[in-house]
Amino acid sequence: MASARGIVQALRNPHVWALACLMALFTAIYYGEYLRMSEWMPFGKAFFTASYPHDLHRALFLIPMLHAAARFQLKGAAVISFAVFCIVLPYSIVVSPEADPVMRAVSFIVVASLATVLLGLAQDRWLRLKEERDFISALVDTAGALVLVLDPEGRIVRFNRACERTTGFSSDEVLGKHVWDIFLLPEEVPLAKDVLRGLPDGQLPSKHENYWVTKDGSRRLISWSNTPVLDYQGSIQFVLSTGIDITEQRQAEENMRIYAELVTEAQEEERKRIARELHDDTAQELASLALDMDLLINSPKGLSTTMVNHLEKFRDKADHILRGVRRFSQDLRPSLLEDFGLLVALQWMTEDLSNHYMLSSSVNVIGEPRRLSDHTELVLFRIAQEALSNVRKHARATRATVQLEFSPDKVILTVTDNGQGFEVPKATGDFVRLGKLGIVGMYERARLINGDFAVESEPGKGTRVRVELNS
Repeated sequence: MASARGIVQALRNPHVWALACLMALFTAIYYGEYLRMSEWMPFGKAFFTASYPHDLHRALFLIPMLHAAARFQLKGAAVISFAVFCIVLPYSIVVSPEADPVMRAVSFIVVASLATVLLGLAQDRWLRLKEERDFISALVDTAGALVLVLDPEGRIVRFNRACERTTGFSSDEVLGKHVWDIFLLPEEVPLAKDVLRGLPDGQLPSKHENYWVTKDGSRRLISWSNTPVLDYQGSIQFVLSTGIDITEQRQAEENMRIYAELVTEAQEEERKRIARELHDDTAQELASLALDMDLLINSPKGLSTTMVNHLEKFRDKADHILRGVRRFSQDLRPSLLEDFGLLVALQWMTEDLSNHYMLSSSVNVIGEPRRLSDHTELVLFRIAQEALSNVRKHARATRATVQLEFSPDKVILTVTDNGQGFEVPKATGDFVRLGKLGIVGMYERARLINGDFAVESEPGKGTRVRVELNS
């Protein structure tokens, strides 16, 4: 069924009929003298006599052979070469008066077939390359990402439709021009030229971000991934860059950061208000209540021993509640943080942890301590507070260490414990699925101060929380 369909399609192809006509004509010319065609065709004498060398008649078959190779590649070249062999060889054996006619015919057919097959191979290779090029071109043009190809001098070689939509420029307007002459901000041009100058040394950054200026003058932030394209000698021939417009994404992230910062500020103000009320009202009332019970216990009017014992128990409970309220007030908003800074507040927090929860805790300092901004110190304190709270509640640890490392341009906060540890998920969002919301909160707080947050842990090997920020 498939072969029958192939035959029908071949019969519908005009090039097949053209080849058939050429083969019939050249066969008639080749056998014309033997068939005495010059006697019954008025123009036959000019073609079918021996006035032309017989090799010239054979050479005419090169025309359909090459045409078949050009149109049908290797398969067409092979079929026509075999047909010519079948046409030429009988004449050489039976009719030709030439010396050694078979060898001459076979030599011609071999050489002609070889040339035809080589042409067919070249045509087939060219068509495959063209199909591959057209496929890649269509893929590049229909891709949603920006695709930019530069030569080593920074001139634009390829500019896909996504680039056109994003910038407002057409390919014809930018091809052959330097990328920095059209799109880059003046302050980013030296960096782009330095990158291209580093190409011979293989110092091409795999990823980078920069702003592009569009045709209407607006700016778009593009995240690029770069890949060098090498020639056969291993030298960089082109730079292929694929980009994603992250302008809206970055703006949304900035809006979320500002929103989170405002929410955090509101939370801290509310914490401060509650801590003040606990300290000024609740704690004072509890202290007054304990004092009244003391006065009642020591009253000159004799109370029964049972009543005194009950009052002493009530006073002890009041004292315990008072200490808890004061500790809770300090946790909400430690005055030490505002008055003396982050280091003193961390030392107070680790001492409280050691005294009240039997968890050996300490603070280590590396480098020369210095004060940071109020907002930064508050965020770092909250991260350390949450990390130590997790150690106390979940880690089953006996030791926790808070380390502050100061360098001229960085500050690193690390909280380490020797607890049971856990399997750290690959994505930050998986912490929510696992119910580890405290870690997510630390991550979000670190983002508020543009810090890098990391959690390292393994089952049975403790946990390490690290925040690094420029200062």
